[in-house]
Amino acid sequence: MSTADTNFDDAVRIQMVRLGAALYDRGLTPGRTGNLSVRADDQIMVTPTDSCLGRLDATRLAVTTLDGQHIAGDRPSKELVLHRALYRHHPTCTAVAHLHSTSAVAVSCLPDLNTDDALPPITPYFVMRVGRLPLIDYATPGSVELEQQVSRASERSRSVLMRNHGSLAAGM
Repeated sequence: MSTADTNFDDAVRIQMVRLGAALYDRGLTPGRTGNLSVRADDQIMVTPTDSCLGRLDATRLAVTTLDGQHIAGDRPSKELVLHRALYRHHPTCTAVAHLHSTSAVAVSCLPDLNTDDALPPITPYFVMRVGRLPLIDYATPGSVELEQQVSRASERSRSVLMRNHGSLAAGM
């Protein structure tokens, strides 16, 4: 299947490349860390595995079915399973970002965080946009264990903080 046979036109692909570059330029996901996805109908477009968000190529973005079957582009991120967990629990969500921000990782390493809600209601905007931020234990990136933890946490929130790893957030 070529990129022309997917649900994602050039404008959506270019928008993902620009967003990846903006996140990278702001230092929110250094090196070859983090991944982005968008959903359209029964397909997910996700950044390829081991890609740098600051140097994405619109023609190489991976496309899969909702169940993870690879149908176009480069090999999808090994952390696609995290994105799929959020899409399953939040069917109106159309995008997911997983970042390895130094600040988020640092916060996730603090002792005695509330696992049901790792951050207090810092601002009204945070409460409106994020709400509760569950903290899950460390598990190997891309592992079944991590997918299961994200799946459980995403039953009650569209955002998750992963201990020693980073953040995951779904948007509409």
